[in-house]
Amino acid sequence: MATNGRDWQWRELAGEAVLHVHAMLGRAEALFAATGGFAAGLQRSDDGGRSWRIVYTHRSPAGVLSRLLSLGTLGNALYAGLYSPDEPGVKLLRLRGGTLVPVSGWPNGESADALTPFGDWLYALHSGSDGPRMWRSDGVRSEPVAALAAVRTQALASGSDALWAVSATDRGGALWRSRDGVAWEQLQRFDGDIPVDVAVHGRHVYVGATGASGRGALYGPAAPASPEPALPLKRLAAPKAGSDATPLPRLLAALDRALDDVPAFEARGGRLVALLDPIVALGSAQAAEALAARIGSVPATAATSRFAGRAVCSRGKVDWLLLRAIAQIGRGRVPVDALGRPWSARAHRSEKYVEAVVGVAWALGEIGQRDGATIDAVLARLAQPGDPPWLAGDLIGALTVLSGCRFGNDLRAWRRWRAGRVPCTAELRAATPGPSALSDLVSIPGGAFEMGDIAGEPDEAPREARVAPFRLMRREVTNRDFAEFIAATGYITDPERRGAGFVWTDTWREVRGAEWRRPAGPESSISGLDDHPVVQVSARDAAAYCAWRGLRLPAEHEWEFAARGPSGRRYPWGDDRPVQRGVPRANFGADRCCAPDASDGYARTAPVGTYPEGASPFGVLDLAGNVWEWTASPYRAASGDIALRGGGWGNDAYGLRAAYRHGNPPDIGLDMVGFRCAGD
Repeated sequence: MATNGRDWQWRELAGEAVLHVHAMLGRAEALFAATGGFAAGLQRSDDGGRSWRIVYTHRSPAGVLSRLLSLGTLGNALYAGLYSPDEPGVKLLRLRGGTLVPVSGWPNGESADALTPFGDWLYALHSGSDGPRMWRSDGVRSEPVAALAAVRTQALASGSDALWAVSATDRGGALWRSRDGVAWEQLQRFDGDIPVDVAVHGRHVYVGATGASGRGALYGPAAPASPEPALPLKRLAAPKAGSDATPLPRLLAALDRALDDVPAFEARGGRLVALLDPIVALGSAQAAEALAARIGSVPATAATSRFAGRAVCSRGKVDWLLLRAIAQIGRGRVPVDALGRPWSARAHRSEKYVEAVVGVAWALGEIGQRDGATIDAVLARLAQPGDPPWLAGDLIGALTVLSGCRFGNDLRAWRRWRAGRVPCTAELRAATPGPSALSDLVSIPGGAFEMGDIAGEPDEAPREARVAPFRLMRREVTNRDFAEFIAATGYITDPERRGAGFVWTDTWREVRGAEWRRPAGPESSISGLDDHPVVQVSARDAAAYCAWRGLRLPAEHEWEFAARGPSGRRYPWGDDRPVQRGVPRANFGADRCCAPDASDGYARTAPVGTYPEGASPFGVLDLAGNVWEWTASPYRAASGDIALRGGGWGNDAYGLRAAYRHGNPPDIGLDMVGFRCAGD
């Protein structure tokens, strides 16, 4: 869309295979757009965005998607950052001779992003095998920015007198400033909120973050006491077709002829968009109503047509284009029965763009269809199984526009509002642990102890550690506990988002459909396992649950102290092996790692608290075996992994030692990993 600051108009880029517009950049002579999809592209407009031409198309290998992520300038030169992880080469490109060419001296990698000019250099985030690192180039030579090599830089922004950056860890991050691009100073830390972007507006710096609660967080200067009212957004119809525009009946007749056989119409070179644009240009409620009446008119079994280079069902494509046109007109009424259609598109395929529910969600907000039946239909769709997790964002966006409420991804809050139990201004706070949850927190007095095991692994080297008093859940978080969290918040876990979790057989295997309700894959279930520890949750999911309870994940030294006590036991119960006189003290695997073993009563997870003989010196249960537990601590410096403790149902006795450490990325779930929460 294009705006003059008050009004908005639609614009269309050249070509038909543009799936994303990642960045735009205006210069004195032209406007540029960086696009992505089946092939990355650079487009140029010389008339303020009214018309576009393709300047550059990235020739990706067959089956490889590519994107231009970022645009930037240095002097008179235009630069672009390319994302194409499945092909080697330099990903920082410069416009020269009418095409984009690799920048001299820039390293090979997966992508270049966040292009930011400052002084005589262009700075960017280079992503390679060692993760994102800041580099810079003056167009002739390129070099790494050594001062920030040890942090995970997320974003950059340039001000009049300084270059700004934000870095992130799995528990927070920091804001950095450089006056010369070489020396950097840390100005602020963010504990619990993970920065994702930084921007400079006027004299002020802003940082956007993922909040510890799972919602967004924005840092910046204090808001003025009396903010200026926002300018109203006036909708403009698409440009008029001309004084001799054909009346609506004739336009609809041409559209209907095309709809009789969409594949044949397109095979003759026809484009439905070309038939819909003059109807949209009329801008009348009658035109919108006529288009709405044609939604669903193409049979679901119709032959496929092409969309963005792929074959899709004609019905889905037609309905999506009709909904798009209605949204552009901004009038009429959308039939909400399309919200009931089951999701059929495959993940990561272009078919998802022409699912009717996507178009309905967008059109509802554009035309302001606020009646109760519409609100109820959107709420019902939010709870429909089988939808991809990202679809909730489209539906919640529609609800937010239609209602004016700001409940975000909190389905319980939306339902309570609809039932009249909370006003739009109410925000649901973190749950306060009830009496049972509070009574299940064990007070750990704190103290000094020797952390590690001299007879253990290299990363268990003994060292003195001191622990402040804290509280720790007596038992691991169960499926019942986690289900309560999901029902209250509508939270979607990382394995659900990625569509897979890791399952232990004879090795770790990524299994499609494995998530906390189906720990071993689509055919598994937690039915009847309410009191078993929840698994297939990432470190981020665990932290979100703990934050909802008003708690947090334990630090690694806290966890080990709770398991060993000041005397430094080998196991939580002492120095003896897990089985004595035939009585097991933990749920663990065979004597040889690593395989499940049912001789202790359970082949995989056991109900929490099943082995009271395995309690730690402070009465905490299951700190050895059952499931590994996420902590809040990094496994190794700069590795990005999070430390796990305690061993699980597949480990041997050696893996149950209280000092034994392991690490995994913070965004994956595994069927032998759970967690418990701590408090101050």
